[in-house]
Amino acid sequence: MSSIGGTRLGMCMQRYGPLVWASMLCCHRQGSNVASLMVPFNDATHQTGCRRMSAIAGQKNTETFVDLQDFTHELKVAEKIRKFRRFIGDPSMAKTFLKCLQPWDDRGNGPIILECDPGPGILTQTLLAAGARVVALESNKDFLPSLQLLENNMDGQLEVVHCDFFKLDPLGHGTMQPPVMYSSVLFNSLCIPEAPWIKDVPFKVFGILPQKNESTFLWKQIYNLFERNSIYRYGRIELNVFISEKQYTKLVSQPGDMRNYQALSALFQASCDIQLLHMEPWSSFLTPLRFKGAAIPRSVIVPNDHLCLVRITPRRDLFTDSL
Repeated sequence: MSSIGGTRLGMCMQRYGPLVWASMLCCHRQGSNVASLMVPFNDATHQTGCRRMSAIAGQKNTETFVDLQDFTHELKVAEKIRKFRRFIGDPSMAKTFLKCLQPWDDRGNGPIILECDPGPGILTQTLLAAGARVVALESNKDFLPSLQLLENNMDGQLEVVHCDFFKLDPLGHGTMQPPVMYSSVLFNSLCIPEAPWIKDVPFKVFGILPQKNESTFLWKQIYNLFERNSIYRYGRIELNVFISEKQYTKLVSQPGDMRNYQALSALFQASCDIQLLHMEPWSSFLTPLRFKGAAIPRSVIVPNDHLCLVRITPRRDLFTDSL
């Protein structure tokens, strides 16, 4: 851990007690291999191997319509995959999530949306129809042909990458094979430059967290956030993720709640604004047939019969002289 990162975590330990530091000892430093050839979207030069999204895409459109019949093949693929995942299989759900994401500002412009594991692409097409610029990071090769066909018809509004966002920046060093990769390789290929921390959110991440790895993913994010590592080298990256009610309860619990208030609660509350955007029943999501819609974790703390769409936005003033 760098001296700066150690100072920041030390300040958190002073504020929130030794529990924070004890838990952070379990984390390991992620390998950093950030390329130095980042170029802005509006740069006239073109970097070799760099995919450039359209600068004119992203015009706000409030009239969106996606026909489920267009996804017959993709939904069959989703039903047959061997790895457990939850998919958005209903256009009305996708439209609800579109409103939650709020991909535009008052002028009708907005940050890029990084959609993690879009699968059939129902939300992808909803976002595109609304005028958003989208980078679809898909880990399963079976979904790539239909996503790439859509990409070819979108004139730079969509980029499709064979990438598992939830395995971004693995421990250690060396050559990675897709879908596992380093964030530096991903953002370099997309021509996404590093952005000053005090600037607006450069892009929003949307995804459904893998059920078994919720806590691990969140620990990895908070560690990288305080270190300004991984995706946070590129600015104040906003996470819009579905997590279980149980995990959400822990994130927002307050001191004195002995059951739920943990080091992760203190760290996220100290560094980020946390907002509950939407709650969706587990049963609303499509799952592969071989799992028979299973895997609803039991909990004695909360009903846990919904997934919570939570917005986690790092604070603009997080990195000051004292932290």
